[in-house]
Parts: sequence; structure tokens; C-alpha cells
Amino acid sequence: MKLGENLSRPVTMLVGKKVQDISLIARSYGNACMLRSFQGFRSKKDIYFYEEEVQVSNDGMVLCKKSLDDLLKVVEQNNHMEIRAAVDRFYGEMSQRGLRGESMTLNINYLLFQLIHLASEQDDEVNQEEILRLISESSFETGTMRGSKTHLMRFACEYGDYLSQLRKNVSRGVLGNVEKEIKEHYADNLTLKGLSEKYYVNSAYLGQLFRKKYGQSFKDYLNNYRMDQAVDLLLHSDKKIIQVAEEVGYHDLDYFVNRFIQVKGCTPAKFRKQMQQ
Repeated sequence: MKLGENLSRPVTMLVGKKVQDISLIARSYGNACMLRSFQGFRSKKDIYFYEEEVQVSNDGMVLCKKSLDDLLKVVEQNNHMEIRAAVDRFYGEMSQRGLRGESMTLNINYLLFQLIHLASEQDDEVNQEEILRLISESSFETGTMRGSKTHLMRFACEYGDYLSQLRKNVSRGVLGNVEKEIKEHYADNLTLKGLSEKYYVNSAYLGQLFRKKYGQSFKDYLNNYRMDQAVDLLLHSDKKIIQVAEEVGYHDLDYFVNRFIQVKGCTPAKFRKQMQQ
């Protein structure tokens, strides 16, 4: 793609469903968002077209509805052993029926739409399409093919965990714990993934909860908190800039200075000098 060549970086285009006029463009954008969430079950391409990738009403296609409904049931119950068995049965039925290509895509699309519906019933304010995409992408491991049986097993188990967390309404307590972790250990190597594992919360869901409450990502919140602590050290100590950087969690001085400039508008040294004057 010329755009990718000009930018010197990979570019992926998502084309939503065609609409009649500009007043309906929001509908096309929604289709493109849905398409983005389905990427984890598609081979990598430069351009994805909604009509080609997401349609679920192809005439004459065979839908393994019972196998899929059984799989949805055990995902909702979050029974990992039964999930693996149900995925085996689903792929076994598709193999027995000789389903490939578009027919296989139809079955996967049905499953994904139903999973989004299950999650929406628990919490309709969370961006379910984005969660679906993030969980699907996180299910990849070295040697795991996109949309393979192994990938679907891992994805379905993780999605079951996610649904279980929604039912428990983890947002009530976990965000307070994460905020406390930041205040007490901001200089450590805190990551959203590490904290999600500590508190048994899906990292994608935790990230959305965090952004919803604080209006910014976990990473931005942590960086801004570290900057506030750096300001305090600059104003109330005579420590060198490199010492201040280390104490608030930055081991790369140049990176610390650049972050400080982004947040405060000048270098740490200049900030200290201006405040002293």
C-alpha cells in the first residue's frame, strides 16, 4: 500500500459496510469497529472489507448450531475442561461436514456475535467488540495459527474468565487496589498485565475500567503520578536530576527528561531553577 510506504510503517485498512449517504456514516464506522474485533480470527491482510469478512447470512452455508450453542453454554459457565471438549466437538463436526473457507468463517462469526451478546448482557457500557479483539490477540502464542483449534480453545477459556469477572463486578474493588499499588510502588516496574494477574482480572477489561474511571490509560496515569513525585523531589530536595529519575521509576535519564518536558513544558533542571527564583 502506498500509504504504508510513505509512512514507513505497516498500515491496515478497515472498510465498513456501504451506506447510502453521509448521514449514515456512523453506521459504517460501527461496522468497521466490529470488523476490527474479528481480525484475530482472520489471516493478516492490508485491507479488510466488512461485506467479505463479517457477513453471517450467506445462503446455502451450513451452520453447526448445536455444537456452537453447546460451546457458548460452557464458555458462559467458564468450565475450561468442557470448553476444550466443546471446541473439539465443534471442529470435529466441521471436519466431518467438510466445511472450509466461507462456511467455516460463517460458523466463527456466529460464535463471536453470540459471545459479544453474552458480555453485553452483563455490562452494556463496556466496549465488547474491543474486548473481543484484545482477548483474541492475547491468545496467540508462538506456533499458534490465527483461528486454529488451539487458538479458539485459548480464546474461549480466556473469554469465559472475562464473563466470570463481569458477573462478579470486579470494578467495585480492583480499581482501588490498583490505585493503591501505584501510590505505594510507583517507582517499581508496574504493568497493567502484572496487576491484572495479581488481582485475577482480564487485562483488557481492567484497562477499560481504568480509562472509564480516570479518563486516561493506566500507563498515562502512572507516568503522570511519577511526574508529580518528581516535581516534589525537585522542589524539596537537592538531589541530582538522575537521582530524581531513578527514585520515581525511570532508569533512562533521556526518557525521563522527555516525559517531563511533555507533562510540564520544560526540562527538570529548568523547572527547578524557575521555581527557586
